[in-house]
Amino acid sequence: MHVNELVTVSVNSQSLMLGTIFLYGLPWLGLLCGAAIGVMSFGNDLSTLLGSFCGFVAGLLLGRYCDTYLHISPIITSKQET
Repeated sequence: MHVNELVTVSVNSQSLMLGTIFLYGLPWLGLLCGAAIGVMSFGNDLSTLLGSFCGFVAGLLLGRYCDTYLHISPIITSKQET
């Protein structure tokens, strides 16, 4: 391998899909679940806001934690002649 050499890389589609779900889906799920818990607990706007914020942060942290175990790594499939 040399600098500026053209290569083709591939990524396992299942790992990529799981990574996308963990990094984007968990924060949204945490936001919605946190808002629902906040509304059911106290029933006012402030508790909904705080619950959704805490759920969103928890979803982000959980997504980052799960991402470390997915091992999404590209594989060089071919080199192109220049």
